[in-house]
Amino acid sequence: MKASSRCCTFGSCQRKAVKGSRCPLHAGAPTTAVVRSQASIESHRFYQTVRWAKLRKTKLIDCPICEYCRVAIASEVDHHVPHKGDMSLALDYDNLRSACKPCHSRKTLSEHHNFNENRTR
Repeated sequence: MKASSRCCTFGSCQRKAVKGSRCPLHAGAPTTAVVRSQASIESHRFYQTVRWAKLRKTKLIDCPICEYCRVAIASEVDHHVPHKGDMSLALDYDNLRSACKPCHSRKTLSEHHNFNENRTR
């Protein structure tokens, strides 16, 4: 049987994949999907708290127009600087922007695209 000449698929690891798609060092490491799902669970919990609901409601009352396009009625609240689990930043009123659904989706997609682009560098 011919030996594998593929590289490990973990991050930017350049070691030879011995068994499957990973090198011996990364064979047991969680996949990106598992890491992301854990972050999603934590994020989901935060967005279900009473504290977030009150802060979100206050922001939408204070600023009912989308702060990005300045035309549409805001229905969502965006973290201008992504909090990435930092609760002081997540609950910082000055870090919040009222947004319409299209603007919030566009900004979020842009952030995810930039995040993934930076990970591959």
